[in-house]
Amino acid sequence: MGGGLKKLRLFPQSKAYVHVREVDGVVSACRMALHKHYPTLALHGFKIWLQTPPQSPRSEAGANGEDGESKAEDPPSEKGEEASPLPVIYISQCTAAGWADTCIRQLGLPAECLFTLKCNSSAELSQSEPTAVSQSTLSKLSDTIDVDYFEKTVQHHKANNMEPVFLLAHAGTWLMGQSDNLQALSGICAKYDIWLHVVGSNLAALGIAGTIPESVSIVSKVADSITLQPREWLGIPMAPRVTLYKDTDPALTAQAGLTADYDYTDLHVIPLWANLQLLGQDKISSMLHANASLAQQLSHKVANVPQLFLLTQSSAVSSVVLFQFSLQNADKLSASQNKLQLEEPYLIEQDAINMWLYKKLRVETPKVVLELVQLFTDMYLRFSPNLSACLRGTNSDHINEITLKLKQLCNTVSETLVKRKQLVSKFVDPDPEILSPCVRFVSSPEWAGLAALRYVPEYCEKPVIEGIVVPDQEERAKEEIERLNKLLSQKLSQVYPDIPFSDGLVGKLWAIKVPMVSFGFDCDNFLTEFSSLGKKLEDPSAFIAGLGSVVESMIRAASEQLQEEQSSQFWQEGLLRHMPIVGGLYSWILPAGAGPVKGRSFNLSSGSLESTEFVYANKLQYHESKGAEKKKVDEETEKTESSSQS
Repeated sequence: MGGGLKKLRLFPQSKAYVHVREVDGVVSACRMALHKHYPTLALHGFKIWLQTPPQSPRSEAGANGEDGESKAEDPPSEKGEEASPLPVIYISQCTAAGWADTCIRQLGLPAECLFTLKCNSSAELSQSEPTAVSQSTLSKLSDTIDVDYFEKTVQHHKANNMEPVFLLAHAGTWLMGQSDNLQALSGICAKYDIWLHVVGSNLAALGIAGTIPESVSIVSKVADSITLQPREWLGIPMAPRVTLYKDTDPALTAQAGLTADYDYTDLHVIPLWANLQLLGQDKISSMLHANASLAQQLSHKVANVPQLFLLTQSSAVSSVVLFQFSLQNADKLSASQNKLQLEEPYLIEQDAINMWLYKKLRVETPKVVLELVQLFTDMYLRFSPNLSACLRGTNSDHINEITLKLKQLCNTVSETLVKRKQLVSKFVDPDPEILSPCVRFVSSPEWAGLAALRYVPEYCEKPVIEGIVVPDQEERAKEEIERLNKLLSQKLSQVYPDIPFSDGLVGKLWAIKVPMVSFGFDCDNFLTEFSSLGKKLEDPSAFIAGLGSVVESMIRAASEQLQEEQSSQFWQEGLLRHMPIVGGLYSWILPAGAGPVKGRSFNLSSGSLESTEFVYANKLQYHESKGAEKKKVDEETEKTESSSQS
């Protein structure tokens, strides 16, 4: 099995190491590089980077003479040798997340031994704002290693007494599927004696018979080791990953803990071995060639959909297709002179549309595996057939199917954007015959659909009866808005059975989410129906019931206050004053100092209890809010008293 695999992969004079995770192959190759640069690492371990242990005095019999006396010899060194320079491991900025930490942790190295190399795209993006990257700039970007920066970094580490030992390069980066400039990187690695390890989905091209891209074919000449993914490439679910390495020193392989070839006692090797024997070299080559053609087919199809932006990668060979729905492209197709993309609060995010596309395609075309990835500042849909086509059985017919579905969905999005602009115009310049003032447009840029609308009845914003305060008015209003909009969503689903309405919290209040719509959707009729149904579902009874509870609670509170005052006055005046016959005589001889108990009135406007003393004294009712009127009455009373005295 080992010979056939190595012959198939065009990586001659190599040995194989089988492992489960892809990163385990990187760790094993890095361990070999460390043992190559530090021959005593297996003996002394991490101490070589601190200080080599001093030599211990010989105690064997051969060190003594025949009479047992020690021969004269140089005394052992009490001080160890100088510490070896720390190793440096280089990885790309576009390496899969978590690999760097795994390598450092499993190798037992400090964090400063790992250096992340920036990509060519970093310099391009640093010259422009992250939120304003144009399509032309994106098309020129590359997530490959900056060769000049790599060489300068190596020279800097050498000058600072550090030892570069390992470089992880890509033949097909995880995100964009591009290949590093392996020819230039290998020259630097050879110059400074750095181990070059290559990973990536484009390595599958090594198994294709015939002419293959130079960026991949050069791997067998310049790389010291590579990691392959037969599980994904050939669709073998239980197959392990395989790392091929050039075994130039068997002792080095043994020190690194690698087996010389496949370990047939490991059961996880059996699926790979059995499938390689069953398929044969020709069948495997045709499968890998079919995977590569799927990426080219989808790339050509996507380029013909005008609303989509295809991230072209003309500078590198790639088995990955990246595309997105572009509002900029949709604007170019619009018949109107104005842009379809609106400003706040009517904005819709482009990422929300691409996320909606991803969810729809994942359900309706399950044979084509797409991933939703974030590239720089935007969301993209990613297709990598080398990692999914064989596992899902993707073929050319499935690519045609997803292309047709993409065109339909993009046309739906474009039509929805046109209808959304028409809908917004109704709110900017409302017509009372079409749009009720109770219908509100809710700002929700993350919602990929026509709009998010909310019906808010008037009694939720002001009291049912003017001047009457209902307790928990805001909470009752939220509950009423939620109840009404839930019912309204159900009614709309009955009127428009082809539109899947949904409802939920948007911000702090409930709202109805209107999804993507088709060409025949009429905004005027929809808003008229929306307003009419909302008006029919209005029910202020909850607020009226709340008013009744307020009056009842205040009457109860007034009764309790009056009872407390009467009881207090009774005990202040004494028991004798309240006895029949005697009490009247007692009160005539010694009149009571306190007056009668003051009454209470309930102010509906303020929701509070007030004394009736002023009402009976001046024969006039007033509210606390009308302080000027009370002041005027007090002034008239003072004038009357002064005139009577004069």
